Amino acid sequence: MVRPALLPPLPRETETTERMDAPDLPPAQLAGALRNLTRLNTCFGGFRVAARFTARHLALRGKGITLLDVATGGADIPIGLVRRARAAGQRLRVVALDLHPQTVALARERCRPFPEITLVRADARALPARARSVDLVLCNLTLHHFDERGAVQVLAEMARVSRTALLVNDLRRSRLGLLLTTLLLSLCRNPLTRADGPLSFRRAFTLEEIRGVVERAGLRAPRLRRRAWFRFALEAGAGARSAP
Repeated sequence: MVRPALLPPLPRETETTERMDAPDLPPAQLAGALRNLTRLNTCFGGFRVAARFTARHLALRGKGITLLDVATGGADIPIGLVRRARAAGQRLRVVALDLHPQTVALARERCRPFPEITLVRADARALPARARSVDLVLCNLTLHHFDERGAVQVLAEMARVSRTALLVNDLRRSRLGLLLTTLLLSLCRNPLTRADGPLSFRRAFTLEEIRGVVERAGLRAPRLRRRAWFRFALEAGAGARSAP
């Protein structure tokens, strides 16, 4: 009996960029796409993994901490984290950073009721912060926007500015994830979400590729975990790995 050949690995898309990265987007489409990202983070665990990570370090410190959210988008994760910290009587100060000017403007408007959050426009590959100047650094659903060299730069910068730890939550590239996402979003009315969702899976790294990026970035004590819904979580300590 001849068994059918397995499908070859899904190659990583490196030429096409996501539409939400383009300048001068229609404001209503961008606002809708950011709301959709909030829903996706809530439904598929992006916020939950960030909340657990932050709560663990708040408990360990026993006092207020500072957090940098890299490529914050609509700042849904910082807002959710600050709400939880307020409810628990804890102090959490957040710097939320994004490069896209329209996205920063929309996030700033959303963050008006939260003076604990400061919005900054900057590139994730060159963070405008001193070494070891914030306690925690987060990056959610953004690493796949960069090529391998850019991803190494982002991780190295996150490690540089952190005093304690960093967390990256992102997609794992797979044919099944691409198929299910394409089907799920085929009925989505927002053209940015409908186009960028499947493309995100095509641009995502595999776990093996992420291990190579982590090695090149020199992260200290990295812990890479496969997560449900075709995602991974990467935690690492602050600073660069010591030379052997």
